[in-house]
Amino acid sequence: MAAALFSGTGEAYTFDLLKRMNKENQYLKESGSIRTFAQTSTFIATLVGGVIFAFSVDLLLAIEAAAAFLGLILIARLPELQEVRRKVAPETSPWRDLMRLVKMSVKHPEIKWLMTFPAIYGGFTLIMFWALQPMMTAAMVPIALFGLFVGINQGSRAVFSKISHKAKELFGVRKLLFFCVGLLMAGFVFMILAVNSAGNMAFVYAISAFVAIIPATQTMAALIFKDYIHNKIKSDERGTILSINSMFSTGITGTMMILAKPMLDNFGITITMLVCLGALIMILFPLKKVLAIKGI
Repeated sequence: MAAALFSGTGEAYTFDLLKRMNKENQYLKESGSIRTFAQTSTFIATLVGGVIFAFSVDLLLAIEAAAAFLGLILIARLPELQEVRRKVAPETSPWRDLMRLVKMSVKHPEIKWLMTFPAIYGGFTLIMFWALQPMMTAAMVPIALFGLFVGINQGSRAVFSKISHKAKELFGVRKLLFFCVGLLMAGFVFMILAVNSAGNMAFVYAISAFVAIIPATQTMAALIFKDYIHNKIKSDERGTILSINSMFSTGITGTMMILAKPMLDNFGITITMLVCLGALIMILFPLKKVLAIKGI
């Protein structure tokens, strides 16, 4: 519940705080840095938390509570942005106003595609990372090493978050999107090769590390697309539309995962990855729409 309430709100606050300081053009850089800190701290907390858990569960819970309390103190010190509070007209209601923003988001000629492409892309990256464990099992990789590949993924997310603005400036969004989609396709191909190369462990380990890195590109893509969305909406509707974006993305990702699970259970990893590879063609339509947006 806490994550759901924070989703969209934190990003909207970051942008509007920068806007107050006339630095909104630095949003991608600053949000990338924030995400890098978050991913790095998650990685460190995962390692340290495991050690503390083995020593004392009560101590771990106490540290969690203290960290949450510290976060509350820090949030209380943040400036309130009164200028972005949405004023609902007397003749309507907050619920009707929300529905109007939802309708506007899904019908907007640009925002709907800025939400759709990263949602579908994120769904495929999540399936890839989720399928890494059964791929390791089929390729005879000790499952105990899965934690190592999770660490590689978390570290890669921190790196991609940090370099997102530099990558955009250096290569441009078009080249980055084609690179990410191509990388995703290569990942599914390599997973199929890994399963059918069981025994060639050096090759399989290299593929496992490669596959752990690819889903981390979702972080970079999400940051870049949210930067574009920010510049196409008003301050008093920012938090709501970004929350709608998170809800939309979660819905698509969840649906894709639900469809992939029975396929993996009944047909195995190779067939599932082949289907995912074929289904990736569907991402070309929203990609075409995104590339047609002015300024991309």
